[in-house]
Amino acid sequence: MTGGKTVTPVFSHPRARRIAWRTVTRDLKIGAMAKPVVIHVRFPQQLPAAMDEEQVIQACLRGLATAVQKLGAASSTDLSIYVYPDLGSIASLTGKRGDGHAVVEARVLHVVRYDPGPGGGFEKLLVHEGTHVLAHEAWGTVGTPLFGEGLAVWAAGVYGGVSLDNWKRRIRQPVPAVKDLLGKLFRQMPENQSYPLSGILLDVAVEKLGIRNVRQHLYGATASTWEAACKQTGTTAQELESEFRAALAK
Repeated sequence: MTGGKTVTPVFSHPRARRIAWRTVTRDLKIGAMAKPVVIHVRFPQQLPAAMDEEQVIQACLRGLATAVQKLGAASSTDLSIYVYPDLGSIASLTGKRGDGHAVVEARVLHVVRYDPGPGGGFEKLLVHEGTHVLAHEAWGTVGTPLFGEGLAVWAAGVYGGVSLDNWKRRIRQPVPAVKDLLGKLFRQMPENQSYPLSGILLDVAVEKLGIRNVRQHLYGATASTWEAACKQTGTTAQELESEFRAALAK
């Protein structure tokens, strides 16, 4: 109430369709973690449990475990994974058409199920989306989409089922400068170019500077602070640019 009047919120978009979900809860414990993290894997209630449901759950746990190990950052809060049977389902319920996305503030992953076998596409998808949530919790707010997506692609080691090494032969030339990719250009490019580029840049940065430097200085950098951030790691923007381009040429 304000000024003696009641204020009522009005939502500009209609409420999205909702369905009931069936939840399977598991504990995820990695190495020396003080306590396991509770993982809630959710399946559409209207669908019967698939024969390979346990394989799907184990793929979720493996993917998250890999993300934890790559980042060196454990989680302290429950995490939910909504598993959709196809692209149409995830689009109709979330409004986003894609293999997966993370709602980092809510600690929720939305993913389309694929082959749940060890090292398969579904497991890699969980690494990617799980990295977004874990990095947000442990590292804070990312400075640019280039580093947000790059970290997730680097952790998974693949984009679209193709390794980063193989992507080097598919990326169109000329490749934009890193400083340009740190700005609006990243979202303007096709994802099958920008995402592999971001993963390769992170691979170079982690190899050259170590994950700690990436976390402390580069992860939160913006286009305007990029050169200063590079200097804080003991390198320069020009040196990192040169190594990035050398990696693309391999």
